[in-house]
Amino acid sequence: MTKLKLLILGLCTTTVTILGTPLGALDTTHPDCAATAIDRPLACPPIADILGLSPSVRASHVFFPGGGAKLDAAAKDQLIALSNALLHPDLAQTCLRLVGHTDPVGPEDVNLHLSYLRAQVVAEFLIRQMGIMAPDISVTGRGEAVPLTNIPKESLAHRRVALEARSCPKTG
Repeated sequence: MTKLKLLILGLCTTTVTILGTPLGALDTTHPDCAATAIDRPLACPPIADILGLSPSVRASHVFFPGGGAKLDAAAKDQLIALSNALLHPDLAQTCLRLVGHTDPVGPEDVNLHLSYLRAQVVAEFLIRQMGIMAPDISVTGRGEAVPLTNIPKESLAHRRVALEARSCPKTG
């Protein structure tokens, strides 16, 4: 497995594991946290903080605590940080897989469609942010089929998009 270290927002070092494992592992105690490249902190969604989700879950998921498929300010900040990180030369051959999820409230077919819409919204935001520098992005929805572990099934934390990265050499 290939591991890359880079500064996200110049505040915290993160390790991105390529080959299908999620982005993540924010380490706020790392000595590089004192470095500054961009002048605002990584915004973790309030729902993630309230539920005590691990830093790797917060960093590798975009949350939709209000339901629907609209990005809130915290999600946008998180995706801007991801966009900036993906511009690093070491990540030039990174592809993203965005996997949408829902909580179990509502009909299963509606949740499956909503989960896909959430992943699509995240992809569109990243593409707008990065333009022609955007990585290859695939989207899929899993509905309510894959809840987070150790979280009550009714929790708002299940309303999310998982961010998965893999090495994807560019051709041509």
